Amino acid sequence: PSDGPLVIIKWPDKKGALVGDVVVFHLKYTNTGDQPINEIVVSDSLTPRFEHVKGSTRTDRAATFTLQPNEAGSAILRWEFSSALQPRESGLIRFEVRIR
Repeated sequence: PSDGPLVIIKWPDKKGALVGDVVVFHLKYTNTGDQPINEIVVSDSLTPRFEHVKGSTRTDRAATFTLQPNEAGSAILRWEFSSALQPRESGLIRFEVRIR
């Protein structure tokens, strides 16, 4: 199709972790369509076992980052991108969590 979806892939830097350990997560988002996508918002609602590490968020594109509590007792991480994501273009988000 000419208007493909925004595909998001998430992965951690390690397969196992203990309480107190820090895990780095990556979120790769890709425009799989043939048209630019504007006003992209990527969000991740953390489970109660994860605590976001303040100041650890990095992106390869300019974004506005916000954090708010979620119903699970952790946080919703949210990135708003104002520039268009062109067809077949990708972006990368990196953040850290501490295991509770």
